[in-house]
Amino acid sequence: NGVKGKLNSKYSSVHKLFKYCIIGIFCSVFIAVFKEKQPFIISIMTIIPCVIPYILYFLLFKNKIDYRTLERYILLISLLSIGVVCLTFATIPDPLFGEVSLELNRGGWRLRLHCYYYIVFALFFFTNQYTIKHKTKHLIAAVICYLFIIPSLGRVMLLTSLCITFWIFLQNTSFFRKVVTLGVILIFGLLVVPQTSIYKNMSEITTSQRERNEDEDDIRKQDYQYFLFDSQKSISDVLFGHGKASYGNSDFGKREEKRISETYIIQADTGWPGLFYDFGLIHTLSLLLLTILGIMMRTEKEFIYVRYFIILLAVNNLTGGSLFYPQTSFLISVCMYLIIISNYRLKMAHKVCLQKITH
Repeated sequence: NGVKGKLNSKYSSVHKLFKYCIIGIFCSVFIAVFKEKQPFIISIMTIIPCVIPYILYFLLFKNKIDYRTLERYILLISLLSIGVVCLTFATIPDPLFGEVSLELNRGGWRLRLHCYYYIVFALFFFTNQYTIKHKTKHLIAAVICYLFIIPSLGRVMLLTSLCITFWIFLQNTSFFRKVVTLGVILIFGLLVVPQTSIYKNMSEITTSQRERNEDEDDIRKQDYQYFLFDSQKSISDVLFGHGKASYGNSDFGKREEKRISETYIIQADTGWPGLFYDFGLIHTLSLLLLTILGIMMRTEKEFIYVRYFIILLAVNNLTGGSLFYPQTSFLISVCMYLIIISNYRLKMAHKVCLQKITH
């Protein structure tokens, strides 16, 4: 209880930001009810999946979950996620999970699943373990994890996860090893990668998008313009958002479905602006500050990968829904809990060392 009390006092700012995230979501309910005329019960039911990830953070602290046990559970989910990818592949064209589409311009079947971020979590974990323990099994596990991210065929996901993986890999290596590794990566990136079909297809997509954007507005620019400016008609819209629409279950949901079908402007395609549109400034700013705090907090070497994982979530949420969907947003709660525990342990170890020196 003493340790729990110290954690609550030392990290009260983090606790408050999580509370503001929850408050922001509940405030949006009243906008959905009184402004968008969505029934109260339906509005509450719609936001429950969005609130649960943030409540999880407080449950972890209340029950004092062992950080090692929590880490193992997430890795278990990562392993199950790999199984989900396999089963989805095996059941194409009628997938058992998620959605699939044949996108020849990207290089093949694209599997749209919410479980990729768990696999990325495992990728960063095993990469970090390899830099600390230098065991081949960790390197092999990391490579396998990345291979199972490729079916997402998401350019930002594949690029950011690969870049951060290499950065973690170089954290605990000598200067000579860093130079050699960067040299190998440079040669591989210049000579091998451009010859692969996936790279060629991705490059063609990027080039065609650039050419198309010369004649018409980029769809993501349209998304940002609409969610950040065009849709903000009052101060209540800015502070509390428009509320979470229940598609097919309310007039508000039907209006949103019609807007999406006509404009193709979707909240999940932009992440941060999408959250701002649904839940307003209170929630979105609190969540953004949480990610910044998580990135800035010092951790032990074995948990540094968690900070990099938050960087990936924050960056990917600029062009996608890494923090928009409840299935992945609860990872912020898990990561912040792990970071706080590691940061506290680091401070206590430093305090003990100082006491030994002074005595």
